[in-house]
Amino acid sequence: DVLGHTGGLTLEYKLGKFRFTPQARLKIENERLSYNRARIDTIAHRTNVLPEYEAKIEYLKSWNDRIVFTASYEKTACKLEDQMAYTDDSNPLYIYYGNPLLRDSRKANYNLNYQKTITKAQLMLNANISLTQNYNATGFATIYDPTTGVTRSQRENVKGGHSWIGTTTAEWMATSKI
Repeated sequence: DVLGHTGGLTLEYKLGKFRFTPQARLKIENERLSYNRARIDTIAHRTNVLPEYEAKIEYLKSWNDRIVFTASYEKTACKLEDQMAYTDDSNPLYIYYGNPLLRDSRKANYNLNYQKTITKAQLMLNANISLTQNYNATGFATIYDPTTGVTRSQRENVKGGHSWIGTTTAEWMATSKI
């Protein structure tokens, strides 16, 4: 069972052709896990505090020409059942181990965007470049034993990575007089 609460704050500050918009959100998740197997009963509780931040800087060169830079940070909690030190062997052919050393994952994103509108030609141009950096991402480590037919798995932190994305779009509207 997960019960979540979210609160946030957004400010906007304008100075000439610049606009600065910082945002902060705080998610609080109360998680409860009831694990009942054979004669072992486990009830675990945990409260996660997950911050999210975002800052946007806009430069409005004119009403139809702008540059926007955005930076954001987000933290994601692992499931409580993945972080508990227990073994689930209810299916003897698939054994799952909890990992008490599992850490929460985090993500930072940076985005630069340029927008231009040419009204006489009814043309809109957009160029965007984005970098996403992942820290402590999680994945499954699975081992299969062919002699016994047993699969063992456990969630583990993997080395984070990054991705670059660049896009350009041009939208043109053809109109005719009726």
